[in-house]
Amino acid sequence: MNNIIPKKKKECFALLDEMLSEEDKRAIIEKDVFELHFTLGLWIRNNWIYPQSEEETEDLLKTFSKEPQFYHPDDCSTTILEAYRKYLKRKIKNKRLMATLFEYKCKKCGYTVLANPKGHDVLMSGEIIKTPVPDKCPECGEEMKKTGKVMMVD
Repeated sequence: MNNIIPKKKKECFALLDEMLSEEDKRAIIEKDVFELHFTLGLWIRNNWIYPQSEEETEDLLKTFSKEPQFYHPDDCSTTILEAYRKYLKRKIKNKRLMATLFEYKCKKCGYTVLANPKGHDVLMSGEIIKTPVPDKCPECGEEMKKTGKVMMVD
């Protein structure tokens, strides 16, 4: 792990994005932030909070909230982790919501389906929908052709 001390929220997120695996990020989303207190939270305190002066820590926390209420190192790491967790959730949701779906249609039987050629899942009505591009029509076995572009927004 690196020894760079972030000065702003964006820097915190960029450093965490760089150093954490996708599996770690999923765990942060799924776990209660307090479960990370003695793991990633401890690393944040030891590497980002304790090496700084109180003023530097306060300046960092002001990038998370205009008027931070707590300056105890435990609260600082929790604030960073909670904000990072929200950031990860938004990032995943936006990736799913912004998927562009194309209409594919069978020339022979007229069967149509919406699919995403990049393989992104789409979040619709609170459910994750798989949208693979079909090679062949499931009805008649003929080739599917892309006909148009549709933007889906939940």
